[in-house]
Amino acid sequence: MTRQQIQVIWLSISLIIIASIIYSLGLATLFFSPSNELQLFYQVSLLFFMPLGFVVVPCWISNKNDLCNSQVLVQFNWKSFVILAFIIYMVNGLFLHSEEYFPQMVIAICEEYLFRSLIYRILRTHFAPLWAILIGSFLFGLLLHMNYPLLDNVFVRFPLGLLFSGLTLRFGLQYAIAGHWIFNLIQSIL
Repeated sequence: MTRQQIQVIWLSISLIIIASIIYSLGLATLFFSPSNELQLFYQVSLLFFMPLGFVVVPCWISNKNDLCNSQVLVQFNWKSFVILAFIIYMVNGLFLHSEEYFPQMVIAICEEYLFRSLIYRILRTHFAPLWAILIGSFLFGLLLHMNYPLLDNVFVRFPLGLLFSGLTLRFGLQYAIAGHWIFNLIQSIL
C-alpha cells in the first residue's frame, strides 16, 4: 500500500470521527431538554447535528483541501428519491408502523451521503472502484457502527455497506438511501 493510499484511508477515518463527534455533541444537548419534550428535542438535534456532522463539515473539509476525485461522479435523482420516499412512507404506514420515519430518513441520507458519495470519491483518488467500495463498506460497518456487536457489524452492516455501494453505483445514491432507510425502520420496530 502506498503512502497516498494510507493517507486517504486516514482522511476518511478522520471525517467519520469528526462526523461522530459533532453528532454526539448534538445528542448531548438532550441532557438539557425537559423530560416531557425529549422526543421533540431529539428530532431537532438530529435534524441539525446529523447533517452538520455528516454532510456540511465533511464537504467543507473536502472542498477546502480538494480531497475528492472530481472525475468520479455519484448520481442522485430527486424525482426518484421523492417516489422512493413515498413508497417507504406507504410501506411504513401499512406494514411497519414505525414512529421513526423522519429520524431514520435523516440518518439514512446523511450516512449514505458521507460514505457512498464523499468517502467513496476520496478513496477513488488512490484506489480502484472495488477497493474503494470494500474500504468504505468496512469503515461503514465496523468503524461507524462500533457501538454494535462485532459479529453484527461483520455479517450485517459490512455486507449492507457493499449492497448500498452497489445500489449507488448502479442506480444512484437515492436507492442506497432508500435501502438504508428501510433497514433502519425495520430495526426500529424489532
